[in-house]
Amino acid sequence: MQIAAAAEGIVLAERAGLDLKLVADAISNGQAASPQVVRNVRRFVAGDHATSINFTPALRLKDIEYALRLAGKLGVSGEFGAIAAGFYRKLCAHGFAHDNESRIIDAVRGQ
Repeated sequence: MQIAAAAEGIVLAERAGLDLKLVADAISNGQAASPQVVRNVRRFVAGDHATSINFTPALRLKDIEYALRLAGKLGVSGEFGAIAAGFYRKLCAHGFAHDNESRIIDAVRGQ
């Protein structure tokens, strides 16, 4: 969810015409600056999704699906996880299963 929300923030900034490097720096130094967010926000701005791959959409989707199955067994809705899973399924279906998970920005852009 953090990565997808950060991607959405970058897309909003992009469409508003803001300086994406400045926005990425602000996000990377703010309250939501987990290591995942910092790493991926910089990759969103650089458009670097196919080199130095840290974690893939296929692996992220696998983890989300495990969590959703557990949520179902425990009676937790998992609605946010289901939304994130949808984005990662879209990436995998479009041939990006083995790129870096930062490719999520393209799913948020609607590509």
